[in-house]
Amino acid sequence: MQFAIIFALTVLSTISPSLARFVLPASLFVNSSNLAVSGSGIYGKHSGAGIDYLYLGDKSYNSSQLLMTDGTQLYTNRTGYAKYFNVDDHYAKLTVSGPNSKNIEFDYYDDKHYLTVGGEMGGFFACKNTSDPYNYSLSEFELMYYPTGGEGSACIPVNVYKAQ
Repeated sequence: MQFAIIFALTVLSTISPSLARFVLPASLFVNSSNLAVSGSGIYGKHSGAGIDYLYLGDKSYNSSQLLMTDGTQLYTNRTGYAKYFNVDDHYAKLTVSGPNSKNIEFDYYDDKHYLTVGGEMGGFFACKNTSDPYNYSLSEFELMYYPTGGEGSACIPVNVYKAQ
């Protein structure tokens, strides 16, 4: 088992030296006062060239395709290309363009490791009808980011946390 972990880290470091830091699986879920979405898992769906927008799955969904380096960078390499967690233009997504300049971290609060952007925990919403390219949000909640407000009426405030 230890050999498999060391081998995986060695392979990863040869594929992407910038990701050669300590790597752990990261399963993300949402917490909300709205029981329709609280506890839902987060997963990526293809939404364009090198982009996966993030959506909420059922409460048993495990987003184990995500990996985390040193507590700050979330990414996946399940497609053979590293896609990093990123928030911009209100979309929470995995993208090949690399991590953005926002300070994305997990902070421990109330017995959970919550995702923060620039040190702030709020700003995430589960939204429908977001004008996503393939219209997945007509039937599924999409994870969106509105740090200063402006979210639509079909949005529910959520906090994103990493399962222990």
